[in-house]
Amino acid sequence: MIKNECVLYTSLNAQIRHALSNSFNSVYVYDMKKLAILYNKWCTLFPNITPHYAVKCNPNPMIIKCLGNLGISFDCASAAEITTVLKEGISSDKILYANPCKNPSDIVYAIENDVTVTTFDSVCEIEKIASIRTNYPSKKHSLILRIHAIDPTAKCVLSNKYGAIEEEWDYLLESVKKHKQTLIGISFHIGSGACNPEAYNAAIQQARRLYDKATYDYNFRIKVLDIGGGFTESNIRNMADAINDSLEEYFPSYLGVRFISEPGRYFAETCADLYTKIIGVRERGANISYTITDSLYGSFNNVIYDHASLNPIPVFACTHTAIINPPRIRNTLVYGCTCDGIDEICDVKLPKLQYGDWLLWENMGAYTIAGACDFNGIVLTTPTEVYIYDSDTAGRITGPNSRSLSIEY
Repeated sequence: MIKNECVLYTSLNAQIRHALSNSFNSVYVYDMKKLAILYNKWCTLFPNITPHYAVKCNPNPMIIKCLGNLGISFDCASAAEITTVLKEGISSDKILYANPCKNPSDIVYAIENDVTVTTFDSVCEIEKIASIRTNYPSKKHSLILRIHAIDPTAKCVLSNKYGAIEEEWDYLLESVKKHKQTLIGISFHIGSGACNPEAYNAAIQQARRLYDKATYDYNFRIKVLDIGGGFTESNIRNMADAINDSLEEYFPSYLGVRFISEPGRYFAETCADLYTKIIGVRERGANISYTITDSLYGSFNNVIYDHASLNPIPVFACTHTAIINPPRIRNTLVYGCTCDGIDEICDVKLPKLQYGDWLLWENMGAYTIAGACDFNGIVLTTPTEVYIYDSDTAGRITGPNSRSLSIEY
């Protein structure tokens, strides 16, 4: 939508109108057909890379169910995320436990639920996994070594915390051998919301050096390369050519390596919009402020943790003369509904709104509700949810390029 465009309540989809008129909370609207569109686009751009949806991005069960029906696999980082995926009837062999440093109890849970592939980047993690595995001699368990990779321009850099640097590789490979573990793959993640295609190229080159070392110096059979995440709907075309060319150059088909990835933001971000109700209005001179039914402690934690740039769209709950004769745009502060003075969501320019009107925030599906908490005892973690389907996506979502692949060990 155009910046500061005004929306009339009566022009909204009937499902959305019904939800807004009957909700005292914020309202999430999920466009489920968008998931199939995004998946088909992925298959076109990356025909040889199997996506594993990063559940941490948005663990909404309906998103997981729909992606599972499309044939997508899943990247889980905890026992709770594994449970969420399994509850949707998804096979455990479609889950990658992609957390390089795990709680021991979560490792036990994963093994007992046949989630058998996990990542690591330290000797401590190898020793932890090996110790726990002695109690499960009949269970398969395979490892993927995560290496250090970085895009300094990424929205959220991860390399400060994760990834083995090249000088550590021999020590780690020796430790895998020493503890009689099975290494099957290499992974990296250049950062969430990545911007630079060359960062993927550099990481893939690095992965090939580790492949050669693991294969020829340590006799491991590397079967999987996980190129991580970092994708958005807006950047994916720019990334695709660079990634595909690099994979073809450094991991030609005769090596027999399968390619997987961990997109989260790419699928979740643009499939969800958030409507927040104005529950307080205050005017001071030329300025005006609104308090809404959400908060920095709720879905707008993305302002703090995800560097979100916000531009709300006014939704008039009833007929305003402002629609016919637009008033001047005013300096506007939007506050969250907690009692914390820091709970200031954004400083924008908007037309005058009234108590009971709404603000529409587009593309709020990624790293928003997943990080919410009910601070002050104010319910922020369970907004009203609306799911929009069309005739092609009603009930269950499938796609013409649906494929169901699991990691082979």
